[in-house]
Amino acid sequence: MSTAPDGAGKAAGTSGLSYADSRFGTDYWTAAKPVGRLLFNIGVSTYACSATLIGKSLLLTAAHCVFRYGSNSPAGYNTNFRFYPQLSGNAAPFGFWTWRAAMVPGVYYAGTDTCTTRGVVCNNDIALIWLQPTGSTIAQQAGVALGFFPYAWNGYSFRAPTSSFSTIFGSKPYVAVTQLGYPGAYDGGGTIQVSNSPGFQYGTRSTTNRQQLLNLMRGTSMTPGSSGG
Repeated sequence: MSTAPDGAGKAAGTSGLSYADSRFGTDYWTAAKPVGRLLFNIGVSTYACSATLIGKSLLLTAAHCVFRYGSNSPAGYNTNFRFYPQLSGNAAPFGFWTWRAAMVPGVYYAGTDTCTTRGVVCNNDIALIWLQPTGSTIAQQAGVALGFFPYAWNGYSFRAPTSSFSTIFGSKPYVAVTQLGYPGAYDGGGTIQVSNSPGFQYGTRSTTNRQQLLNLMRGTSMTPGSSGG
């Protein structure tokens, strides 16, 4: 991921990829109901990430928000996950949902994933959290009350760049990216932000090199806390 050092006032990340980041306007909040802030505990300390509903009670987030990379033990899981859809400061318009179970890919669990930064920039830095069927104020599954997003994989919607973009992308497939999340550098992580930018595949899988890093490089000022959005 390509980031600008301070985000504010910049139009491109260090790789030259353009982006536009801002607070998510309240006029569009209905569309963002499935996105929320994810709070969890490591020991007695509380941390925050972002998460997205992709099913009636199923959350998608980053594995590094859920599990301590390479722990290779159930003790590596963080605890006390709470999902606050559309949290804004201290206002939680839909309350929160707690977790029933969580899971990460086996290679992430064992610490054998391909990463450039241990546990963070990895091929399989992805996790699922199964939520309790009722929330703190809503007696429904989260995805029933709020809706949920569809999902895709294996390069869906990536396209080969036209000649006018070849100086930035080369021949790498690219995609338009919209990310919603709670970066800690903005409003203390308490307000949902939106980031729009193009991105391209950092690597490509081949039959001769199945361990090559497969990730997405893009311009953005989204900082820690936005993971999982």
